[in-house]
Amino acid sequence: MTALRWRDISLRKGERMVLDSVSLSVAHGELLGIIGRNGAGKTALLRCALGLEGRGHAHRVEVGGVLAARLSPIQRARALAYLPQQAEAAWPITRPPPPSPSDACPTAVAETRTTSAR
Repeated sequence: MTALRWRDISLRKGERMVLDSVSLSVAHGELLGIIGRNGAGKTALLRCALGLEGRGHAHRVEVGGVLAARLSPIQRARALAYLPQQAEAAWPITRPPPPSPSDACPTAVAETRTTSAR
């Protein structure tokens, strides 16, 4: 049985055809590597296959013989996963400034100041 099947995945960005009718079948237990030079469309292919990019383009993705579009979000998350090269978030993520030693343990800092003043 086919674990994963992609049919006719295409993606156009502006005037550039990034993917043109890519099809693929992967059987249970089979290992697949997608390799290519930078900008060849590897990430775009994965994002299209997962429905993260290329909405509106006619393509078909099946997981275990079931159309991925028919899976609930929970079923889809259990069947398909994607780890991006760089972290992406739907909101800005900022890092707070590191704590100063006095924030971490104010008593120790006060005792140090008292001891060194003697």
